[in-house]
Amino acid sequence: MNLRNLDLNLLLVFDAIMQEKQVSLAAQRIGRTQSAVSHSLRKLRAIFKDDLFIRTSGGMGPTPLALELSAPISSALADIQGVLDSHIEFIPDQTGRTFNVGVYDATSYLFLPSIIERFRNLAPKATLNGFHVSEENVFDLLRTGQIDCAIIGNPANVPDGISSEEIFTEKFVCAVDKNNPILDKSINLETYLSYPHLHVARDSTTSGQVDIELEKIGLKRNVLSTVPHSLVVPKIISDTDLIVTIGEGALYDFAEGYDLKLFNPPLSIPDVKFSLLSDQRTKMDAGNKWLRSLFKERAAEIKQEKQMLYNENAELFAK
Repeated sequence: MNLRNLDLNLLLVFDAIMQEKQVSLAAQRIGRTQSAVSHSLRKLRAIFKDDLFIRTSGGMGPTPLALELSAPISSALADIQGVLDSHIEFIPDQTGRTFNVGVYDATSYLFLPSIIERFRNLAPKATLNGFHVSEENVFDLLRTGQIDCAIIGNPANVPDGISSEEIFTEKFVCAVDKNNPILDKSINLETYLSYPHLHVARDSTTSGQVDIELEKIGLKRNVLSTVPHSLVVPKIISDTDLIVTIGEGALYDFAEGYDLKLFNPPLSIPDVKFSLLSDQRTKMDAGNKWLRSLFKERAAEIKQEKQMLYNENAELFAK
């Protein structure tokens, strides 16, 4: 096969169908008509002498050859786009662009107040929107360009074409009301498990990292209630005997106002590693790079703030 005979637009069509699994959606993705994409697919099939994509109940399923071609084609297109984007000047205070970022409640609290203030000062004509995301939808939102970047804790199974960059970590902390009787005891694992717990998860069937670690040693905690958002936790556990074990997040900020005591969990729980995700096709876009730089700067500030809060409020931790 001679590369001179291969139209780059055909590779764009191939990549769009691979990502969308439907001709109609692929056409929307690259701004073509459905008939034009179908025509390009026929050309691709003739060039590669392979069906490439076969209709299935779940859409256009790739053949083994298409799967083999997918990664290098996607990477090559991303490299080309990156080279083009890197030479386009981006001037924050002149752009009227709309940026969309993926967050959830804890990361919204930690990042958005500071970033929105900075964003407004640096790009007064632009718009910044937050999207509530989860691991179930974040990759599709990035691929389809509905969001420019996202922050996710412990992202698993990051697919090809998505860039993941760890920017900060959080340890797990226990929080209780200052009058919780557990504070008068030796807080070992047995005592910890003898009290009712508040669990933070999107639904009551989702196991948290605490439960995963307990299951490894054949133990289970008594979860009295599950709530979907961490920011309601301080108010819920105030004046109760409930224990919550979550990423430290904003607990330091809320501890004094809600008279909470913090202590380290009496079992080993891996830290939560937060990553900044972006689609490789837009990673080199000057505006996207600028936006991600704001999040990286804020992540560095969060690390410093947490250390300062811990140093200044060490008395919050139960002895």
